Amino acid sequence: MTHLQRYTLDLAVEHMVLLEDHFEDYAANPSSACKECMYKHLSAIAGLAAEGVQFFPEDRARWIGLMVWARKTKKDLGNITPESALRLKSELREHRKKIEELDLDVFGCTVCEVIKQHIGGG
Repeated sequence: MTHLQRYTLDLAVEHMVLLEDHFEDYAANPSSACKECMYKHLSAIAGLAAEGVQFFPEDRARWIGLMVWARKTKKDLGNITPESALRLKSELREHRKKIEELDLDVFGCTVCEVIKQHIGGG
């Protein structure tokens, strides 16, 4: 993994984890302060996802999906409710899990990846 890939992946996951916590906090105790933090994290996630599209060309679909989700969620943030916050947390978790799979240092088997590259398969 290149330095740029590592940086983008790590920072994107960090922002997603923090945003998941904000969604949960908002569901329990809605406040405008939570919305401000959510807006900041959504902006960062959208930007990092756009970088991910460039730095992970073989996994563009994951990053595009995250980018589209973050931009739409940011646009709709004014209408967030405690119930929708929990739904958004679940959606974000799904995106995070897909992005985390790219961290082969943690979740990958390099031997399996080499075999996949030589014989194909998924």
